[in-house]
Amino acid sequence: METIICSAIQYTDIESNSYRGIGPLVLAGYRHADIIAQCSSFGKRQVEMGNYIQGFLTSKGRFVDRIEAAEIFNSYSEKKSQFKWLYSEDLY
Repeated sequence: METIICSAIQYTDIESNSYRGIGPLVLAGYRHADIIAQCSSFGKRQVEMGNYIQGFLTSKGRFVDRIEAAEIFNSYSEKKSQFKWLYSEDLY
């Protein structure tokens, strides 16, 4: 069963090497705000890094957007709420 592991932001204008090959840069953290703070280590604000998509990483190593993440989360969550969009606050 695929689960949501953590928040992630995919920067579609920046290519990165990973074990899956070359693709968009994906930064991960506990919450999206933590990832945005990582941008300062590059000496840039988040908007200066180009186009981005806020989403999540799954237990299968996939980046998914907020809608697909909500579908995955709803499939295994014990919470009574069914989310249409997932936010990092929903994980904790």
